[in-house]
Amino acid sequence: EVMLARTATDRCRPTFMFVDIAFSLNRKLQVPLLVVINSILHNVSTLNEGPPLRFNILVPPGDRPLFTQKLREAFAKDYSESVVFRIEEFTPPDFLKHYLDNRFKEREGDRRISRYMQYARLFLKHRFPDVTRVIYLDCDTLVLGDVRSLFALGEQFTPQQYLRLHSLFLLSFISPIPSNFGTTFADLPAPLTVVCCLPISLFGPRKPTNHFVTTLTWMLKMTTSYFA
Repeated sequence: EVMLARTATDRCRPTFMFVDIAFSLNRKLQVPLLVVINSILHNVSTLNEGPPLRFNILVPPGDRPLFTQKLREAFAKDYSESVVFRIEEFTPPDFLKHYLDNRFKEREGDRRISRYMQYARLFLKHRFPDVTRVIYLDCDTLVLGDVRSLFALGEQFTPQQYLRLHSLFLLSFISPIPSNFGTTFADLPAPLTVVCCLPISLFGPRKPTNHFVTTLTWMLKMTTSYFA
């Protein structure tokens, strides 16, 4: 666990005392990552008051030192008391790797790693088990408001809202127009959280119907692993 805040203080705080934000990316997105984090920090109304911001970042194997250095250089001096950065490396499980390699058939190694990291968000709970409520962001986003205000809206989540999301999620598989959610907000322990956390673009830009059963089988396997 890599932190830019006081380690002892962080360990004493219960998890609900943090505003958890998550990313998963490869090294080519290191600059966009710094940009979106900077937008978050500059738009918090009062950074030093209220729960600290905790950034949970998944990166490919071997890239943790690089991201640790970049984050320290960019933010440690100004935000060491109010911000926590945790970086974990992610290796896709065999069933996910097999599915993505066969589905997308990426020829370049960088593209395969990028594809794996797109799906790493599904395993946030595995790599950061103390995270409960989390805001997941793609690196090509900017945050123009107070992220704590968005995080507080989680108190309004109900099982009925999760169920509505579940219906939209299933419809996305039979829609001729592929979807991609760059922002996800979920309570990870909730029974239907997998509905919110699964990426909607499982079929990518092309959506042949003969992949429907294969993908549902993959989802079932992933869900079993997710809640194990």
